[in-house]
Amino acid sequence: MSNAELNLRSILDANKLIASNFTHWFRNLKIVLKSEKIAYVLDDPVPPMLKDDVPAFDQMAYLKHTEDSEDATCIILASMSSEL
Repeated sequence: MSNAELNLRSILDANKLIASNFTHWFRNLKIVLKSEKIAYVLDDPVPPMLKDDVPAFDQMAYLKHTEDSEDATCIILASMSSEL
């Protein structure tokens, strides 16, 4: 993780999601996820489940999307107020 990513994540630390600031929080979340090149997981569907006979490219796409989605989930949960 680079210093730039850590600095952008601090935006979310300083502006945690509470009931009244969703619009600002979501904008900041998209900025952070875009900087980490994982914002696509908010809108793009997950590729189909892997099967044994799937080409390597499709396997890689599925695994990347799954890993990026897990990273985004952690960022989202960490940026929410514990009072929600």
